Order: sequence, then C-alpha cells, then structure tokens
Amino acid sequence: MTPTIMKVNEEEIAWINMKLEAAKLFIKAFSPDDAEKEITLTILDRAFTAWTATTPTDVQHINEVIDNVGIVVGQKLVDDLGLNWVVTKDQNGIDLAVLAYPNKGDILFYPVKLIAERVERRETNFIENLYKNLEQQLLQLFARY
Repeated sequence: MTPTIMKVNEEEIAWINMKLEAAKLFIKAFSPDDAEKEITLTILDRAFTAWTATTPTDVQHINEVIDNVGIVVGQKLVDDLGLNWVVTKDQNGIDLAVLAYPNKGDILFYPVKLIAERVERRETNFIENLYKNLEQQLLQLFARY
C-alpha cells in the first residue's frame, strides 16, 4: 500500500526542533570536546560511537537517542538537498519522513528508522557514510528528473 503523504504541522515542526536541540545535549554528554561546535555528521558519529560503548539498556533512552540522531540526519537531507519533512500514514501507522520529488516520484526516506535498524545491529561509525550514500542516490535521481 502506498502511504498517504501529509505536510508536517506546527506541532511536528516543534518536535523536530526539540530533537535537534536534544542532539546538541547528546553530543555534549558523549563527545564533550565537540559540544560548542556546529553539529556535523562526523561529530554525530563520534558521539554515537561513545554512547554505544556504554551498552545502553534503557529502552526509553535508546529510543530518544534514535530519534535525536535520526532527526539530525533527516534535517541535513532537508538543508543540503532541499528535501521536505512530511508525515506518512499507511497500514503500519504514522511516521515522520523526508520527501524527495513530491508529486513526481515521491521518494521517501525514514531517517529515524534508518538509525533504529543500525542500533539494533549495534553498528557504529556509519552515520556519515549512510548520509553520503543517501546523498549519492538522490543526486543520481536528480539527474534523471
């Protein structure tokens, strides 16, 4: 089933902004030398790797980190490539996604889910490469449209 795509509302935008701010606190806690720097994917990778090394078990905390990191990755796609935050709804529920090619292909990326999959596998040092791969795929698609 193709998901229904809806614009984000003010409440969802506020939540995204809250997660971007929470990501700064995450970096301060797990990569303190980077706390005052602008967030980059390298810095996010470093903090995420340090966090993973603590072998977290609190499910709520893990989900918060997944959200924070996923939102940063999604926002970078929005900022760098002109994608848009959207909400999708399908038989499995409602999700936040970033959208490329609205009404021309409706390519959706679910950055929080991408991070969650890697947390389950306990991967580290993947964020920057994940972004570069997504960027490359999108740029190849941009050339087609």
